[in-house]
Amino acid sequence: MITTEILVMQKFLYLVRYSQLLIRSGLHRELLKNIWRKLFCKFIYINLTLEVGSFQNSISSRVALNERPIKKKDYVFLTSILLDRTLNRSERHEAARRIAMLKINLNTCYVVEDTKHNVRFLQWLVPASENEKLQKYYGDWYPKLAADEGLMESVYVFPKYRGTGILPCAVRNIVGVAFVSGIKRIVTLVPSWNINSLSSFMRMGFKPYQVRIERRCFGFHRRKTVLLTSTMDEQNIRKLLPYSIASMIFMAKE
Repeated sequence: MITTEILVMQKFLYLVRYSQLLIRSGLHRELLKNIWRKLFCKFIYINLTLEVGSFQNSISSRVALNERPIKKKDYVFLTSILLDRTLNRSERHEAARRIAMLKINLNTCYVVEDTKHNVRFLQWLVPASENEKLQKYYGDWYPKLAADEGLMESVYVFPKYRGTGILPCAVRNIVGVAFVSGIKRIVTLVPSWNINSLSSFMRMGFKPYQVRIERRCFGFHRRKTVLLTSTMDEQNIRKLLPYSIASMIFMAKE
């Protein structure tokens, strides 16, 4: 049994290592932003779900793609982005966040590569067996998974391959992994500002089922969750989300 004290210590050590990674990479501004967000922030997330057995994605890729578990040799692809000072800080920060996830041995990360072994896509598919590790490092940030559920997290298309239509094709492959693994339901969280990802997931058949609002003030954390029921009208959804996203979700419910 993991005690509260152990959880706090493990999370603290994870944050220290993550902060050291940002400092070594010259991402001091991103570190300060992270500290600020721990004190003052308001984030809105849309939780989506997909029934694996009913997933239908007829989109075909222009190149053959294969999925596989990530290997140590693949880390260089993320490290090269982190150390590339010609890229913007936000891009490098995204690479740092995924490197930090790899370092805690959350061993459910998959890559999708082409026939020339160029890694184009990276994503975690976390089964319920990793619940304890998720809680250990992230507290209650992620929902506790039921035995037949999987968490799809940290979708990442490598910069060179963006705009090529790889996202739905790669996700299709990862859903295939979930099916073979016995996962019946996938859940994922998408921030409200990421309209492109939200739209892509909904086109692939993911259904929004919950809005999660995270607020921090002087470090005090408050969370509000609202279920998106079938009887909720567009006006009530607009009270929770920006207009464009509210309209998108309401039309998806129709």
